Parts: sequence; C-alpha cells; structure tokens
Amino acid sequence: MIYLSFLILGIILSLISLIWLRRTLKFVKNAEYTIGKVIELEEKPDDGGFIYHPVFKFSTAQQETYVYRYPVGSSPSDWSVGDELTFIYSPENPTEAKPYTYTRIFRWTILLLAAGVTLTVIGAGYCLLQGYLQ
Repeated sequence: MIYLSFLILGIILSLISLIWLRRTLKFVKNAEYTIGKVIELEEKPDDGGFIYHPVFKFSTAQQETYVYRYPVGSSPSDWSVGDELTFIYSPENPTEAKPYTYTRIFRWTILLLAAGVTLTVIGAGYCLLQGYLQ
C-alpha cells in the first residue's frame, strides 16, 4: 500500500513541477533583463565569525532603482563590492527580481521533478512487479 502512495505522490509532484515549469518559462519569456552591482556586503554573525551577503543595486528600463539582498552568504565572501550579476524581473513587478542563474530560476522545478520522478518510478515499479516479488 505504501508504494501506491509513492506512485500517487510522485505523479502529483511531477504535475506540480510541470505547472511550475510552465509558469517559470512564461516569466522568463516576458521578463526584462538588467545588470546589478554589489554595493555592499552585509555581515551576519555566525559560529565564531561572519557570513557575508551581497547587496545588489539595479535599475529597470524605466530608470527606477531597486536593491536586492542575495539570500545566500558565504565566508569568506564570494562577492566583492563592484561585482556584477544579471537580474531578470517582471516589468509589472520589479521588486520580485531574481538573479538570472539556472539554479535561481529553475530550482524548485528541478527539485520537485526529481522527487516526483523518483517516487513515481519506485511506486510504479513495485506496483508492476508485486506479483513477481511474493
């Protein structure tokens, strides 16, 4: 019975990832691109030291300026003040800009699809072979 649950959950996760993929591709197709520059490195305390999060500043096509705080930090910093990164944003909502990297754009799609396909293969394999396994 648990493998039937794996099969159903796997199919659901796969469908959700495909819906998410469609939404992401639509966003990328309609988005605008800009270059952001690191304007500062925010220090956040960590076990016995600091983690540095880059803060980017970018401008839209309408010359509006926005600030983006990168959610991933490191110690030592992977970024320096003045470093550049391409951003992608919706013209209707530039405050939800994203770094234009493969993992930042498709992260959840990939994770959900990987989990969905894995569960589907395990569940379907067991359901198909359960007569031979007894």
